[in-house]
Order: sequence, then C-alpha cells, then structure tokens
Amino acid sequence: MSGSVKFYEPWTSGLLLFLRISLAGFLILHCFGQLMAFWQAAQIIGPGAFPVLLTNAAVPLMFFMGAIMLAIGFKTRFAAIAMLVLLTSTTLFALVLSGSLGFGRLNLMERLTVILVLLQPVLLGPGKMSIDAVMAARFAARAAQ
Repeated sequence: MSGSVKFYEPWTSGLLLFLRISLAGFLILHCFGQLMAFWQAAQIIGPGAFPVLLTNAAVPLMFFMGAIMLAIGFKTRFAAIAMLVLLTSTTLFALVLSGSLGFGRLNLMERLTVILVLLQPVLLGPGKMSIDAVMAARFAARAAQ
C-alpha cells in the first residue's frame, strides 16, 4: 500500500463544486438579510449616521464578496481562509461579549457547521470545475512553451 489515496476525479470535482455553491448560497442569503437590515436602519436614522452604519456593514459585505468568490472558484483558498478567520473571530467575540450565541440568524451550531465546511475548500482546494483550475491550466500551458 503506497499511502496515497486515489479519488474518482469527476465525483470529487462535482462534490467540491456542490459544496462551494451551497455554502456560498447560504452565506449570500445570510448577508443579504443583514445588509437589508443596515439599509433600513440607514433610512430611519438619516444621513448623519451613514458612516457608522457603513462600518457595521463591512463584515456582511466581506462575507458577500467572499461567497461570490467561493461560488465561482476564484481565489478559493484565500476567500475561504478570510471568511474562516472572520467568522471564527466574530463568533468568539460575540461569545465573550454576550455570553451566548443565540443572536441574529446564525446560532452556535450553524456557525460551527459553516466553520467546518469552510475548512474543506482550504484543505481540498477548489476542484477542477473552478476559475482557479482554468487559470492554473493556462499558466501551465504557457510555462510549458
């Protein structure tokens, strides 16, 4: 036994694509709800508090952009690591401040699930059905010339 496991490549690529798209869809729906709440608060409060609301909207905007990058497979590991660090730090910060994680739409179990699922693109990569794979193939073909 050589110690290396060979996976059936079409299934692996398809499952990684499904994982990326489903995780991105979940994150986009969550971020869309948070951004709409910020937009409603900006309408109520007025233009004077818009910079404060914009800084509070930075985290959902980052997750929204990271989810889009994750879905199309562009800089997948970078986006997953960035969202992983941000989600872990906000989870720990919320736990320290509030003493519980039952706020918003994500509770503790959903946050831990998303954290664990975000580990998979970091460890396994984007797969062959991604922009990263297309770019790597083009760079390899160009380097071979």
